[in-house]
Parts: sequence; structure tokens; C-alpha cells
Amino acid sequence: MNRCALIAVAVSLAGGLSACEYSPGDARASSSSAGQPSGSSPASAESSMAALMRVLGPPDATGLPYETGPDATLNAEIEPRQYLLTAGCVGAPGAEVSVTFGDSSAEKYSFSCGMGKVIQIDHAGGRILAEVVAQEPRAGAVTGLKLKPHPAPRDMAARNQGWMTEHLGQQKPGEFRRFLSSGEGTSTGPLASAGMYDLAFVCSGPDSVDLLAMNANGDPIAELPDVPCGQVFRTALQLNADGVQILLDSDSDGLRAAVSMLPGQKAGS
Repeated sequence: MNRCALIAVAVSLAGGLSACEYSPGDARASSSSAGQPSGSSPASAESSMAALMRVLGPPDATGLPYETGPDATLNAEIEPRQYLLTAGCVGAPGAEVSVTFGDSSAEKYSFSCGMGKVIQIDHAGGRILAEVVAQEPRAGAVTGLKLKPHPAPRDMAARNQGWMTEHLGQQKPGEFRRFLSSGEGTSTGPLASAGMYDLAFVCSGPDSVDLLAMNANGDPIAELPDVPCGQVFRTALQLNADGVQILLDSDSDGLRAAVSMLPGQKAGS
């Protein structure tokens, strides 16, 4: 079971570094050397790095990890608290960031290069591994990851949990549940068994949103356009044991959403 609540749209990661060797100065030094892709000129590498740092912003003053490179990787032990993880890339159409906590399954999110992907995490403490891989990179492409404490109040996760409970009821044994925001998604990770699963979804803000369910290989399972907000939407999905990724597509900044997945009567039979 995941040791953090990661809301693919927004999830909360938690707290300071206790035994890590990162400092803002070290981050800048390692970034400038690791960020020069092989085969690119110093001028193009410098330009790409400058563009990436405009996306990520400067390293956090607390010394939390700040990594750049052709395929940036962040691997650290961090303390319990809420964090913001920002992924960025320059020089490619898009990229994928994967985030793993301890021994849990990786959460994966795609985003467009030239802009950052911000993930909120409420972390229970321990190891975090994050990786960014550019898709169809051009010469001089570079990616980066930045971790910083979440500036929001500590009760953000509790408020999100309360909103989900209000609309979906109390969480049941064996239920997968996540809070989502605009442009985000989530992954169940491996399931106990293949079979039919009941999907429940609720949102507020826009009139409707588009949902896409995919298997672990990225193959579509179901496309659900114009799912109305303001009421609980329910459907059944046939899933294999690798699990399902649920992607949320909406341009509304005020969107709040939650997804729930429970084994149906035929799951595991």
C-alpha cells in the first residue's frame, strides 16, 4: 500500500530532508554539468538549461533535491510532510514523469514540454524515486525535477478527504480512491485479480469532463467523454491484474474530482 497520497493532479508529498546530501549550491553545480546532453553544443545546452530553469524555478532554499539531465532522476529519503514535486522538460514534444514511494508501484503522468507538471504529495516519510523521460527528444533536450515543501496548510489532505467522503461515502475495504485536479490522472497499480471493477467518479467546477481509462501498457480500455459534474458517475470496467490508469481532461482551474474503484461481483472469479 502506498505510503503517500499522490493525487495525480495534485497530490501532497511531505516534509524536510533529514539524511540527504542536497544543498542549493550542489544542485546548481550538478545541474549545469548533468544538463548538457551529449552531442549538443555548449551554447545550445546552456540555452536549454536556461529555458528549463525558467520552468522549474531556482532550487529550494531548504536544500531539497533539484536534478536536471537528459533523463533527470531524483532519489532521496525525505521526512513526513506535504511537498510539491515539479517536473519539466525542454526540447521535446512531451515527457513522462514517474513517481515511486518506497516499494509501491510507480505513478506515471504525461505532460507537454515547455511547461511544468506540478504534483502535490502528502508523504508518510521514506524514499521517493522520480524520473522524467522526454518523448522524441531533439538535440539539446533536457529534463528536470524540483522538490520543495508545500506552502499550503497541513490540513489540505484532510479537506480533500472530507470532500471525497461527502460525495462518495465512507471508503470501503479494498477500495482504491484518489482526489484529482485539472489535467491530472492516477493509476491503481497492480490489482489483486483480474475481472469486472466498478468505477465511481465525481467532480465539481465545470459542467463536464472527459475521462480516459487505459491499461498499464497505455492501451485504451474506455473513453468517457462529457462526464457530467455535480453527480456521481458510475460504470463497470473489465480489467486485467496490471490495473488501470485514469486520466482526467479539463481546462477548468477550479476543478475538483475524485475517482473510486471497487471489485465487482465477477472480480477474481
